[in-house]
Amino acid sequence: MPSTTELLSTNCQHAPTALAAATWPEWLALVPGWQLISTDAQAQQAGIEARFEFQDFDQTMAFANAVAAMAKAQDHHPDMHISFKHCVLRYTTHSAGSLTLNDFICAARVHALRQAGGARA
Repeated sequence: MPSTTELLSTNCQHAPTALAAATWPEWLALVPGWQLISTDAQAQQAGIEARFEFQDFDQTMAFANAVAAMAKAQDHHPDMHISFKHCVLRYTTHSAGSLTLNDFICAARVHALRQAGGARA
């Protein structure tokens, strides 16, 4: 199991393999503020999600744009739901049908963005 620092220094890979469901709690411990969720009604594809609160729309959009730039650089994109004072991010790896290392790499990077910009999860 890598550390959060190792996640931050790792780049996403193409065609990642799914992580074993039994290891998800250990991975979640590396990314504070994220929780395990199901992304479909049959609970067949898991994902992780976090909500970030801001003081105003400008802060929300600055954060969303920073996440978008990181996602583009990593070629791993979250589902984003943006509102006036909050942004909800959800990661899953559709090609693997589950959670992969890429999801946790990006969650760790988002957590670092949050800490740098003062957003609250």
